Amino acid sequence: MDRLKVLTDQDLLTVLGQLMVQDLLMDLGQLTVLGQLTVLGQLTVLGQLTVLGQLMVQGQLMVQGQLMVQGQLMVQGQLTVRGQLTVQDLLMVLGQLMVPGRLMVLGRLMVYY
Repeated sequence: MDRLKVLTDQDLLTVLGQLMVQDLLMDLGQLTVLGQLTVLGQLTVLGQLTVLGQLMVQGQLMVQGQLMVQGQLMVQGQLTVRGQLTVQDLLMVLGQLMVPGRLMVLGRLMVYY
């Protein structure tokens, strides 16, 4: 497993490598993961979330701002994005998908509810 490097600058958090979180509230303006992000439980991001890899959620993901995933986004639970949701590969949701804003999927979209 790669070493985790975290760079912070007030309301910006950048992670180089793989990040696994469980029941976390990110009170940041922007969270960027350059690799894979795995969420076990609940993740709430009050700003923007960018994942330059794969995002896997087992639980609930809530993003108040924009969510952009350059790889696959797989959610087993609930996905809520208040701003724009952009997925450049597969978006698979086993549960509920709520996007009051704009939804852009450049790959396949699979939602089972």
